[in-house]
Amino acid sequence: MFCPQCGEDAGEANFCPECGADLRDLTEAPACAACGSELPDGARFCPECGEARGADGEEGTRPPAAKPPASGGRRTGTRGRSAGAGRARQQRQQRRRAPQPEPASRAAAGPGRISPAVIWGGFGLLAVVVVLVIVFALNGDAATTGASSSPAAPSATPVNADTSGGYAQLVQRANGLYDQGAAAFEAEQWEQGGAYFAAAAEVYAAALEQKATDPNVGTDYATSLFYSGEVEKAISQIETVLAQSPDFQTGWFNKGNYLAERGRHAEQDGDAKAAKAAYDDARAAYRKAVSLGADTASGQQAQARLDELPQ
Repeated sequence: MFCPQCGEDAGEANFCPECGADLRDLTEAPACAACGSELPDGARFCPECGEARGADGEEGTRPPAAKPPASGGRRTGTRGRSAGAGRARQQRQQRRRAPQPEPASRAAAGPGRISPAVIWGGFGLLAVVVVLVIVFALNGDAATTGASSSPAAPSATPVNADTSGGYAQLVQRANGLYDQGAAAFEAEQWEQGGAYFAAAAEVYAAALEQKATDPNVGTDYATSLFYSGEVEKAISQIETVLAQSPDFQTGWFNKGNYLAERGRHAEQDGDAKAAKAAYDDARAAYRKAVSLGADTASGQQAQARLDELPQ
């Protein structure tokens, strides 16, 4: 288990070996036997992948994870948020209608920010689990979503980004904000989803100020920036992660996704030179991900995205 005060992995200890906090009353949350996600109290099915709660209705147990990269620490006891999706959500995505065109409010989004609707529209929810991190893969082009008119997007309700507390508390809070953003996007509430992702990014940043050793959390931060419309900031953050953890395959895969999005928007803006440069950089990132394990889920998805990039 992990200490709620400092985030240290305390194993089965009664007291935290790092800060001495009393852990005797803490118990680990039950986990889905299929994907490892935490199960809410009373839940009969996993909210992440839809799996029944263990055999014969019993609580599932967390399956053994793949060996984490040497440069990265363990998770804080929560599932990864690089943009999570399970089998049930993947099936729902396949049945979804095409995403709405970019809302009319894009012009007011601010310099350097891309509409969350456009970013989400360019991505599909594909289950890719690597070291308990679930990531997104590119799936189609937002430019092909059609030109039908849509009502103006409603204003987003402000989302509070509470940055108080210890590392584990902050990561858990950011994870919850991320999930709310994903739910809003699936409901095509683009601006509201972007507000949740922006708040998640702020809370992840606060967690990383306390401890910046886990590349999973760093990637979660980058993806939150990405889905809040801050693609360039997401690229900068994932480069920071990879500078610290150069063999973190999931980071390279996500970097390829972010760079491909940069290329798509440069292409839509008519800047062929910038688009080619971005696609070339995305190609290099995907190739690096494949080189770190072509048979892993992320390696296979990276190869698929590599094959789909414009030449």
